[in-house]
Amino acid sequence: MPVDNTTLQQLIEVKTQEFRNFQMEYSKLTQKRQELIGRYNENRLVVNELNKLKSEDEEPVTYQKAGPALMVKDIHEIFAETNRKSQLIKNETDKLEKAIEEKQNELALKNQDILEFKERLENQSN
Repeated sequence: MPVDNTTLQQLIEVKTQEFRNFQMEYSKLTQKRQELIGRYNENRLVVNELNKLKSEDEEPVTYQKAGPALMVKDIHEIFAETNRKSQLIKNETDKLEKAIEEKQNELALKNQDILEFKERLENQSN
């Protein structure tokens, strides 16, 4: 069933707006992923610094900020907390990676739809 050019143009505009919305969502997901990667890297740096302290002969005194005060904390406890945080961040990053991949696939489909409608419009105009 042939569709007139005005209707095709409106469909293209709707599909283009949907595509833009998906691009914005994709951009937000990738930004969140970058933030998580930054936090993960910070935690890895903390672990590296703790390893340097731990390699010394004597048991180091470590402090952790709790509100406005510094509290003495066992280095093994700090290791455990930091590794737990890193694992949580990694799990969240993995979830985001899957969501980003799905969004990329959806973007490709939306783009293909737009191209097909533009091609139909061009063919009807000729």
